Amino acid sequence: RRRRRAAAAPPRPGATARRGRPLWGERRDWLLRLAKLLPFLVIFVAWQWASDSGAISPVFYSSPLAIVESLWQWYSSGRILPHLGATVLELAIGLTLATVIGLVVGIWVGWSRTANDMVSPVLVFLYSVPVIAVGPVLALVLGIGMIMPVALILLLAVFPILFAVEAGVRTAPHDLIRMARHFGASDGQIIRTVLLPAAVPYLAGGLMVSIGRAMAGAVVGEWLASSTGLGSLIFTSAAIFETKTVYMAAFSIVGLSLLLSLSVGAFERWTQKWRP
Repeated sequence: RRRRRAAAAPPRPGATARRGRPLWGERRDWLLRLAKLLPFLVIFVAWQWASDSGAISPVFYSSPLAIVESLWQWYSSGRILPHLGATVLELAIGLTLATVIGLVVGIWVGWSRTANDMVSPVLVFLYSVPVIAVGPVLALVLGIGMIMPVALILLLAVFPILFAVEAGVRTAPHDLIRMARHFGASDGQIIRTVLLPAAVPYLAGGLMVSIGRAMAGAVVGEWLASSTGLGSLIFTSAAIFETKTVYMAAFSIVGLSLLLSLSVGAFERWTQKWRP
């Protein structure tokens, strides 16, 4: 009888709506994702129309379809690999050095008041130096080759990481530090168990800021002192008015930056469990 009554009972108000909410929520998520792509689609169509109609000169602005064709030709034939590989290698070396130096110096400056008083003015001075402007001088000093882009990447990327780690160390819970001192922990143990977990989430934020600066350093360094790399490809193609190749290399740099940003974002989410 109870089963018959339950089957015969009319549905409660709002039950259908609640059942339909997950489906509508999924559709809304997809619509929001498509809406994010709408500005790029509008730019693509408007750019192609302006190029085809002669409103803009294809010599200087090319067209989206020509750029896509250039991307396909360079990537399918493998011609892009030497340039892409050189830029990726330079970024890997430069960002690794910047991360290690920024982490070590940031923890040292944030932990030691004496080190902070001694080193902070020097760091602020070096950070205020326009590295791109002194790039030609660095090219004369360091010479031609990979070392120049790596040096620029290091100089541009290390300071956001360093300052972020220093800020993370200063936010370390003082109660944990006092407790560790009370139980006889050494400075090394405090750094490893308290300060480093507090600094790592800030390290991810510093890396996110450093990606764009590192990419700029790679492009300028390759332009000044290298014959391979995406930056070198941009400037050599621009010199002979190969506009679609210029845009192809530029969009390759944008794609590489997005991949690095996604990787750092995943690292940042993973480091949330490090917070003390």
